[in-house]
Order: sequence, then C-alpha cells, then structure tokens
Amino acid sequence: MSLLQPDYYYSSLFAVDLAMLSERGIRGVVIDLDNTILPRDTNELEQRAYDWVAEARSRFEVMIVSNNTHSYPKEIAAQLGLPIMTHALKPMPRAFRAAMRQLGTTRRTTAVIGDQLFTDVFGGNLAGATTVLVDPLVESDLPHTLALRKLTAPIIRHRRPLA
Repeated sequence: MSLLQPDYYYSSLFAVDLAMLSERGIRGVVIDLDNTILPRDTNELEQRAYDWVAEARSRFEVMIVSNNTHSYPKEIAAQLGLPIMTHALKPMPRAFRAAMRQLGTTRRTTAVIGDQLFTDVFGGNLAGATTVLVDPLVESDLPHTLALRKLTAPIIRHRRPLA
C-alpha cells in the first residue's frame, strides 16, 4: 500500500466506525486536533467532539498529536481530558512512536486519525499504524495546508468516504 493511502476514509471524525476499529484490534488512537476534532480558527469545541471523545475513551487509549505551536491546544486537550503532544513535526514518525509508547500500544494496535494526507496519514503510515483520513471540519486553513489539500484531491479521487 502507498504511504499516501489511508486504510480508511470517512466524511468526518464523527462518522468513524469505532466499533470496527476495536474489532480489528485497535487499542489506542492518536488523533489530530485542528480541523479534525476542533474547527480551524476557533477554540470552541462542539458537543459532538465531547461525545466522540467519551465514546473513543470507552474503547481505546486516546491522545492528541498536533503540529500546532500555540497555547490553546493544551487547553483544548485539558477540556477533553486527553494527553497531548504539540510541536510534533508530523509527518515525522518520531511523534507517532512516542505517542504509542505513552499509550502503551504498538503499531499494530494503534490508529492515527486526521484530516491531512501529507501529515497524519503519511506519518501514521511511516510509523506502521492503521491510518484514518477524515474530511476537514471546515474549508478554511493555513495557506500551505490549502495547497497540500489541492495535491491530496487527485491522490484520493478514487476513494469515497465509508460514512
């Protein structure tokens, strides 16, 4: 499988089939923050984010891994009751491997969920984890991320979200 192909693709984080991941042996989830669980350019979590995290935590060990360098990610993680790693330098696999050690999982028992093919999926695949691509919560993003999204479209054009 190509390092730029996710194992699964969903229309949003909230559509991800957590029961299926659990049935496939996943015990830990590494999740992106911006535009995956938290809409870009806001510090306001939606109720469905709290609900999703509660459901995920009932099945898995969960940790946020973000490239974000601002102060608000730690506040968001605290609100969700999740550990977080910022300044992750994704797609470098080092952060994913460190998250797995912290979660007590292996590459075979970890899923990486995020909205970016070139950071979350590529990095998760480099680390040997199961990868889940989700569509971003909102269309606005940083200029370099928007440019990468244009490169993503032809790579996943043959894929349709599972839900």
